[in-house]
Amino acid sequence: MAAPVTLLDTSALAPREREGATQEFMERFTQLDVLGHACPPESIVTRVRAWDLGTLRLSVTECPWLGAELNHSTATEAVSIAAQVSGQTAMVHGGQCQAFAPGDISLTDHASPFRSQAGQASAHMWFQFSYAELCLPAAAIRSAVGDLAASPLHELFQGHVLQLYRCLDEDISASAAESLGAATLELARASDVRSGMTRAERGADAHHAR
Repeated sequence: MAAPVTLLDTSALAPREREGATQEFMERFTQLDVLGHACPPESIVTRVRAWDLGTLRLSVTECPWLGAELNHSTATEAVSIAAQVSGQTAMVHGGQCQAFAPGDISLTDHASPFRSQAGQASAHMWFQFSYAELCLPAAAIRSAVGDLAASPLHELFQGHVLQLYRCLDEDISASAAESLGAATLELARASDVRSGMTRAERGADAHHAR
């Protein structure tokens, strides 16, 4: 693929400037509020790189010890899907507390508050879709939050996302990269809708069992 664009790299800054630079970037480009790094200033290393796959932007964020949150409801109708590349991340979202290890993928709804805390050596790859791009009802998308693994297509989608990460340094043409972006959107849509349907089916079964 084409060389990535480096959006943020705090390792080039003086230690006392790194926390502020991370906070400014997160608030400006992601709407997240930085809670701070659970490490000394000289150990703060946050790097964000991005690749464009047609209309899909894929980002890799290295964020050891970073705590962040979206502490307010927004009108942003979008979700992000992330693959944990290294380290661990804990997240509280929609009343659920989850921990993500390398290889795990997660779905985050940006229309509702959440909080995350990265551990040592934490890095993840992520991309964002609007509700409109997914062509799914908001209720179906939100029902899949925290339960993406319930989809029968989870392993297929997970394998695709992880393989996509391994291809980032490969020499892939622009047209092939665009096709990969389109395929990722289609698999995300299929995985989300099946996860929502599975949860609805479980709820219906529980109701009938009463």
